[in-house]
Amino acid sequence: MGNPICFKLSGGNIHDSSVAIDILSDIDISNSTILADKAYGTNKILDYIQTHDADYVIPPKSNAINPWLYDRILTKNVI
Repeated sequence: MGNPICFKLSGGNIHDSSVAIDILSDIDISNSTILADKAYGTNKILDYIQTHDADYVIPPKSNAINPWLYDRILTKNVI
């Protein structure tokens, strides 16, 4: 289920989530569902996804102040 359609190389000292929006901006994500692990559950990334007419299945971090609902079955089977 799902194949990568874009990737970028970054330095080993760069956290993957810090370049997520840069990668997402290279593709049309409208009417898509973005699947990612909880490291990508930042407000900035989630806002970007929603403002570009897409959905996300990203589990909230355990310390999230306002955790959101997500599809646990889809996450378990894919991520």
